[in-house]
Amino acid sequence: MMGASGYAGEVGHQPFNPKGQTCRCGNVGCWETEIGSRAVAEAVGCPTAEMHRLPDYLRPGVPPPAELRALGHALGLGLGALVNIFNPELVILGGVLRWVYPLVRADVLDALRDWALEAPAAQAQIVVPSLGGDSVIVGAAELAFADLLQDPVGVLAGAAGDAGTVLDA
Repeated sequence: MMGASGYAGEVGHQPFNPKGQTCRCGNVGCWETEIGSRAVAEAVGCPTAEMHRLPDYLRPGVPPPAELRALGHALGLGLGALVNIFNPELVILGGVLRWVYPLVRADVLDALRDWALEAPAAQAQIVVPSLGGDSVIVGAAELAFADLLQDPVGVLAGAAGDAGTVLDA
């Protein structure tokens, strides 16, 4: 689903906190301002100039600071809304959230259960990508080759026919 002009799925820009920060989109209180990479950096004391080192500031095994736990709560509330709307079986948290989620999992799940309807919340599994930072690239490559993977003979036969048409011209 792309939407009429390609902007479908911009869930980070759903209204979340009317008294929140101004978002890069110009609105105030978008969910992204509460859970995005800048919010994560602020929560763990990572200077903006050090954003490339953000994973170093997220320390597994160390109790997360209260600000990061609050971010986890905000993540869970927003996910609860998405679970209510879409009723997914699986939610995969990528980007910076793939590092944050394991640290604040309990806060996320508590907030999700508080906000989401009981049945869809019970069915929704929240995970991080098993391929780490390469998951988007691998997924894009799989989409690019989906037809070939589904019907290799047909695609190759079609490609050979197209090549012959070009040569005959």
